[in-house]
Amino acid sequence: GTITPLVKRLEAAGLVSRVRDRTDERRVLVDLTASGRALEAEGRGVTDKIKTACQLDEPGIQDFRRTLEGLAYPAVDNTQAKEQK
Repeated sequence: GTITPLVKRLEAAGLVSRVRDRTDERRVLVDLTASGRALEAEGRGVTDKIKTACQLDEPGIQDFRRTLEGLAYPAVDNTQAKEQK
């Protein structure tokens, strides 16, 4: 799957922990570590600063997010296309 390598990288970085579910060995439970929670809090702080600096209401924030995604995804697609050549 595509999520497993991502979770492994997050675990290697010390941001998440993985534990097998005791009731269903097929499942792996993923939880944030203290470092992961600190990074999450830091990210939320950045979001709050952007909201304040831009003076955006919730609909404005959603528009801003869509604009950023529109800029980011073509860049990701172009990078992946170059890597495949």
